[in-house]
Amino acid sequence: MGMKWDDDVVIEGQFRVYGVKPWGPWQTGKLVAESQNLVVDDGIEFILDRMIGDESGSLAFLAIGTGNTAAANGQSTLATETERKAFSSQSRSGYAIECRAFFPADDCSIEIEEVGIFGGSSASESADSGKLVSRALLNYDNSSGEYDLLFVWTFTIGRA
Repeated sequence: MGMKWDDDVVIEGQFRVYGVKPWGPWQTGKLVAESQNLVVDDGIEFILDRMIGDESGSLAFLAIGTGNTAAANGQSTLATETERKAFSSQSRSGYAIECRAFFPADDCSIEIEEVGIFGGSSASESADSGKLVSRALLNYDNSSGEYDLLFVWTFTIGRA
């Protein structure tokens, strides 16, 4: 006999981007953009594989790009990845994890249209490597290179 669940489990994520001027008043960063994200099919499979030991890698990289194709469940890469960075920190509190990645201005002087989280044993610093866990559209123009950017991704599993 199966178990009846009375609660719906919800997986959601949010990106926040902070502009940082180490030499100025924004040393801790000023919120310049934010977006909800979609946990894609590969992301759900990644979570399930980690739970049963079929995946040895963890969440490892945040990538940015210039593609503006709407986020969809079946996506496995960003539309146009331009740069990725390894997470500089990861932490867990309650039912949420927070991952941070820092991009110096020289590495993110573009009009950022998309952002994604990559993980898994095949994830590396190479574009399109690893499993895309989540993706979001994010319209932020940093093409002038005025700011270093700190990306903060919060991933929550909870009940509806």
